[in-house]
Amino acid sequence: MILGDTMYLIMKASHSNTPIVYDEIADKYQMSESASIRKNKIKSRYGRFIRAENPSSLLDLGCGTGVFPIIAKEIGVNRVVGIDISSAQIKIARRRGLSSGLRIEYFTQDITYTDIEERFDAVSSIFGFCYAATLRILQKQLLSAFQHLNDEGVIFATVCHPQHPTRDRGEGYRVYATGALKDGTKLKCDFLLDGITVATDYKFYWTAQTWSRALEDIGFSDITWEELDEYSTNIILIARKQKSKREPKPQRPYG
Repeated sequence: MILGDTMYLIMKASHSNTPIVYDEIADKYQMSESASIRKNKIKSRYGRFIRAENPSSLLDLGCGTGVFPIIAKEIGVNRVVGIDISSAQIKIARRRGLSSGLRIEYFTQDITYTDIEERFDAVSSIFGFCYAATLRILQKQLLSAFQHLNDEGVIFATVCHPQHPTRDRGEGYRVYATGALKDGTKLKCDFLLDGITVATDYKFYWTAQTWSRALEDIGFSDITWEELDEYSTNIILIARKQKSKREPKPQRPYG
């Protein structure tokens, strides 16, 4: 559905009921993200993370058009795999990978049920977990990340800021809450290009306490939060997989 210059789409993933907007807005999203100050700050921090951890292998959950797998590969990660539920995004990612001459594998999959029989030194997810519409889905997504990490592997994620997820800076991205801020509140997110909304999608808000409990219950430790800047509606979340004799099972939602 197109309303003026604004394109809206909410699709449902077959398993997770995760809102997906990117099959039909992939090209416009790619244009808007290239001009995003927010995205450029995340790219910079992601590069520092890759250099500091120096993983041999990395899985990017919700890889979109392949921006972050390319960064990881260019820095020197030997094996890089990206997955995304949007086939249109994956098509763009594969094209970008080929044009850059980098060997990156991409698969069209739901990050809630990642079907790759392989473990990695690092897992990243830039906004991927933001589409978990229920706590149960969030727990399954984090469990999927855990199960695809080597022992003491590390996860790097960009998520909605627990303190201020709804700010309007007018620089390419605006976020509005559709109700009172509490676990599961839907956030309306506008992507802007030259001040015009070119695409809209919806993410979901979770408190820091809920994030920490979900991560710890699954088996993550050393959880840290890193600000992008004092105004950002997003925050960096980093956690490490503990050594475990057996894989955990998905936890029941709290409450």
